[in-house]
Amino acid sequence: MKKILLTSFCAVALTAASYGQGFINWGTISPTFFTAQTNSTQYSPLTDQGLGSGAAAQNGSVGATVGGGAQFYYALLFAAAGTAAPTTAAGFSGWSPVTLNGQPNAVLMATNANSAGRVTSEGVAGENVNIANGTTYSVLFVGWSANLGTTWSTVLNELQHWSTTGQQGITGTSFFGMSNVGQYSPGAAAPGNTPFATGIIASPNTQLYALQTIPEPGTLALAAIGGASLLLFRRKK
Repeated sequence: MKKILLTSFCAVALTAASYGQGFINWGTISPTFFTAQTNSTQYSPLTDQGLGSGAAAQNGSVGATVGGGAQFYYALLFAAAGTAAPTTAAGFSGWSPVTLNGQPNAVLMATNANSAGRVTSEGVAGENVNIANGTTYSVLFVGWSANLGTTWSTVLNELQHWSTTGQQGITGTSFFGMSNVGQYSPGAAAPGNTPFATGIIASPNTQLYALQTIPEPGTLALAAIGGASLLLFRRKK
């Protein structure tokens, strides 16, 4: 009798454990719903007045490169349903990366593709992830240039400390951008639902804005001294 009860209990426990697991179709990212462009004619509001949608893009140059290289990276983030897009770098603290179930460091990522503007996912259809089916979430797709780093955790830390230590060791122009926020529920089984669809993430020509370079305090001090010296010299003349 005890064996029967134990067997029944284990079966129920396994059923409960498996219920709610979510599956996401991460095999392809349709260019109908997402493409990206770099925009060096407009600074990202991230490094001055907060991270908003900004003004309309102004002649942004397409950010994809040939060879399918890792010059740009993308990550899928989620938050509670109804969460709005972050308006500051600190606002990303309410968002978490979608990861493989039981593998918190295995973030669902993508890179730029051979075709201009297109993105290639680093995964397959039917990924078992850390968000549950039957639950709706807000989702957001973020992208950045490789000189910021190869992981979302590294980039997030740099964005949140951009004016102090975030720019240290970075060479060249950096870019960062994000899609619209969509409402999404993963599937109950493989291949799962895609987050790139009408009513979810539908963000063609997403702008990856240049991050404004902020002079270091020492540079500002030298500039101030130089300006004062010039002013004093002019007065003596």
